[in-house]
Amino acid sequence: AGLVAAAVKAEAAVAGAVAAPLRQRIWLTAIQPFTGGGWDAGISMRVGAEIMLEEINSLSSLLPGYELHIAWQDGRCDAKVGYEIFLENEYDQHYQVFAPGVPINELDSNGDSTISTNETLVMGQTWNTSLVAPGPVGLL
Repeated sequence: AGLVAAAVKAEAAVAGAVAAPLRQRIWLTAIQPFTGGGWDAGISMRVGAEIMLEEINSLSSLLPGYELHIAWQDGRCDAKVGYEIFLENEYDQHYQVFAPGVPINELDSNGDSTISTNETLVMGQTWNTSLVAPGPVGLL
C-alpha cells in the first residue's frame, strides 16, 4: 500500500510540475449604469456578462491562449459622466473601476434595496496600465 501511495504522490508531483500555459489577457471596459438616475441596469448587465466570461474563458478552444477580463465602470446613468469616463480611459489610461471583487449582494451596504453612488464610491478603485494590461481592446 505504501508503494502505491508513493507512486500516486510522485505522479501528482510530475503532473503539477507541468503547468498550464499562461493565457494572455484581453481587457474590455464596460461603462454601465450601476448607480444614479432611475435605472440601475448595470447590475443585471454585470451578472449576465460574468456568466458569459465564465463560459467563454472555460472553453479554451474559443480564444486559444487568451482570457477575457472586464474593467467595470459606473456611468451613473448619465451620458456626460459616461463620456468623461470613456475619454479618461482612452487618453489617460486610467480606469475608475466599480467595486472590483465586491459581490453583487454586498453593493447595497445600508440595506435599503437601492445601490447608490455614495455607498459604492468607497468600493471603487483607480486602475492604470499596470493592472489593465495590455490596454482594453473594446467597450462592452
